[in-house]
Amino acid sequence: MAHFSRLAETRATVRASRLVSGAMRVARSLSSLLMLAALGTTACGGAPPAPAAAPESRPAASDAPAPEAAAASKPAGADDEGWVGEKSAKKDESGASAADAVEPSPVNGKAVVETRTMDVIRKLVMDNRKAARKCYDDARKDNKDLKGDVVVHFVLDPEGKVKLAELNQERSTLKATVVTDCVIGVIKGIHFPKSSRAMETSTNYPFNFTP
Repeated sequence: MAHFSRLAETRATVRASRLVSGAMRVARSLSSLLMLAALGTTACGGAPPAPAAAPESRPAASDAPAPEAAAASKPAGADDEGWVGEKSAKKDESGASAADAVEPSPVNGKAVVETRTMDVIRKLVMDNRKAARKCYDDARKDNKDLKGDVVVHFVLDPEGKVKLAELNQERSTLKATVVTDCVIGVIKGIHFPKSSRAMETSTNYPFNFTP
């Protein structure tokens, strides 16, 4: 009886050993299959794609146009001490008077330099400023409040005579006739030289009168 009991235990042990061995073989087979499946997936490019990079954010371009550059403004050319004469009397950039330029004379057709320049006319008027000032001082005896600018427009003929002399209404601030008529008389009494080019000269001269 004991002999049969030991024989049964031995058979049970052998069966258990076989089952364990079989289970281990199955596990190794499954592991091999899984490795082969993983290698096949990698070879076929089946690896999961890398996450896409986030798009770069850029500020939206403004639809508003760029502000235009301010145009360089040029200062207005002031009159030469109040003088507004013929264009040939204006100063060029080098400082020389264009009236001194050599131009054909309408008299003989030869090149002639103008000698009756604005500088010459200005000097003659300034030489008579005392007489013009007397006109103002005499008028102030009856009106102490007189003051301002008297701008006289006058035209010289080719011979040097004052062809026209009048008050420049737009530019004058002192318009009392007792002063303006007297100053215009002073201008008419000045002896100006002839024009070497036989031309007329039109200009303005300002007198500033203050007490």
